[in-house]
Amino acid sequence: MKDSIEAKQAEINDKDNFLNFRDALIVPILGLIAAIGGGIYAIFGREPKIDYDAEYEYDLPMDLKPMDVHAFFNDEFGSVSSDALAMVILDLIYRKYYTILHEDSNDTLLKRSDKSLEGLEEYEVDVINYLDKFSDSEGKLSLNDLQYEETPKDYKKFIRDWEAKIEKSIPQSTKERYFNGKGSKIFRYFFFIVFVGSIITLLSSFIWHDFIGGTWALVSFGLAIASFILMVIPNTIAGRWTPEGKEAHDKWMNFKKYISDFSLINERPPESVKIWGKYLVYASALGCADEATSTMKKYYDLVEISDSIDSSDVLSFAYYGGFDNMESSFYSLDVSVQTLPEDQMALEEDLVEVEVEHFKFPPNLKNSFFKSLIVRLVFCFKY
Repeated sequence: MKDSIEAKQAEINDKDNFLNFRDALIVPILGLIAAIGGGIYAIFGREPKIDYDAEYEYDLPMDLKPMDVHAFFNDEFGSVSSDALAMVILDLIYRKYYTILHEDSNDTLLKRSDKSLEGLEEYEVDVINYLDKFSDSEGKLSLNDLQYEETPKDYKKFIRDWEAKIEKSIPQSTKERYFNGKGSKIFRYFFFIVFVGSIITLLSSFIWHDFIGGTWALVSFGLAIASFILMVIPNTIAGRWTPEGKEAHDKWMNFKKYISDFSLINERPPESVKIWGKYLVYASALGCADEATSTMKKYYDLVEISDSIDSSDVLSFAYYGGFDNMESSFYSLDVSVQTLPEDQMALEEDLVEVEVEHFKFPPNLKNSFFKSLIVRLVFCFKY
């Protein structure tokens, strides 16, 4: 009897020692993860020092195409977003491949000009061909009607393929001229491993609760969220600009501040209406088209020369709501899940759930929150 009690007590002591040891590992492991992540940033992510300290750029800093500015000097280096489509359309209007027939707060009506497409980049021709599908027999195109004539899935497919083609077309030598992404790749690989490990630990805690424990489940949940965020942060944080790239980046950011700041525009306005139009194209490339348009409106209203806006299709496009009309079409198509009819969305999700049923879930995960989560994730990625 005594031996049995002692054996039982020894078993309890061993279990307590294991639990204490298990929970004591949390702080060292979190510390190690933080140290490795910080070390990657310290080695690969610290920016070079450059001899440039201007506060603003009052003109285009260098001769780069709007698409290059968009791909290089937004949050994610080398990445093209769906915002680039609006930028390319605006640039095509600026270069007179399209003329504006009518515009107001409800719609903008464009028409293809007879200008030859020779000399255009492939991605620009792709946009023209895409828009041609929605033009009438006279070549007229309603930006507002696009959202009704296109389907969300077809739009997303075009955008996805179009963006990928542009990103692949950027020469590696050009990327390396401006940016070293080695640190970002290592950073993302590391936190991907952390993310996967956290998810495995979290799911395992529901199966082997006594072995892993609730504390580790909570830590794994928090670590999964944190590592996912760190995986998707812009590559410019853990990567490093070259000296030339850092100077170019800072100059374009200073130009962005100038074109978005009314006080600076009022102090040193662009020399002509034509220059304003070009600036708006690059503002769109830098993701500040709305701010630049607002600045332009304030300035032209202040100096009371709004009539000159009609002399430039780009300025009138921005002034009379062309960006808003594009947003009501392209950007509404971009959120395709929300634009699907409710009954169609339910049907599509049911189809995904049938597909997910083929997975073999552990008994205590079947018909659970985690199964529903997987269904939603597959649905979002698929549609």
